[in-house]
Amino acid sequence: MSDSTYCCIGCGNIAKAICAGAFRSGTIDNQNITVYDADPAVQIAFCEKFGAKGADNAEEAARGADFVFIAVKPGVCAAVLSEIGGEVRKSGGMVISLAAGVTIAQLQGSLPEGVPVARVMPNLNMASRAGVAGICFNECAGREQRQRVRGFFELVGSVFEIAEPQFDILTAISGCAPAYTYMFIDALAKGAHKNGMNKALATRLAAETVLGSAKALLESAENGAHAYQLVDNVCSPAGMTIKGVCALDSGGFTGLVTSAVEASLKQ
Repeated sequence: MSDSTYCCIGCGNIAKAICAGAFRSGTIDNQNITVYDADPAVQIAFCEKFGAKGADNAEEAARGADFVFIAVKPGVCAAVLSEIGGEVRKSGGMVISLAAGVTIAQLQGSLPEGVPVARVMPNLNMASRAGVAGICFNECAGREQRQRVRGFFELVGSVFEIAEPQFDILTAISGCAPAYTYMFIDALAKGAHKNGMNKALATRLAAETVLGSAKALLESAENGAHAYQLVDNVCSPAGMTIKGVCALDSGGFTGLVTSAVEASLKQ
């Protein structure tokens, strides 16, 4: 994997997150990645931040790359693929699309026949190597290529190979829910701040608690436990926690979160 060459078309937030996590892993050499962005200032800033090589256009960036990441807005995805398709076909490389909502069939329709394609839905937590990626492949993707793509994203988080029709649902959780989680952490911190605690300390305590709770749930889930069993474990009779839980229930907490997921699916 370390000797593979990479290209990234588009240098926005998701590209930054993936590169930050990959370079932090110590496995990927920043000299093995070439990038291109339609905005020269964005490309220059990216190259300065990560030490990547810049290209004058998308076709040049993709030339000779083993893996070509497409990190552009969905509306320009087809045009970019049409530009780089010949180079990818020539090098025997693979296209890895990060474009939300663009299907495998649409990707294939903009590329020469036979080009291997992976569709990936990552999230911004990859910058901390704690991301989540949903992934699926077209039939042209070989076994070794699939393993190498999965291995790359395992450097920056957890990888779930799922059926393509479930991608929107995955996005509504792993793609959108970091924002909801930050809101929850901030709300906890505000509650502590309101009652006399320094906001910075309260935020740190809330974030560490959410992190630990998530780890505990994942470990318990391996033994068949579900989330609400852990809620019950924390609640003692007439205790502080059950009073807080009832307050959340009376405010429609569960329904609000479920509605947020459903709202994000109605894009």
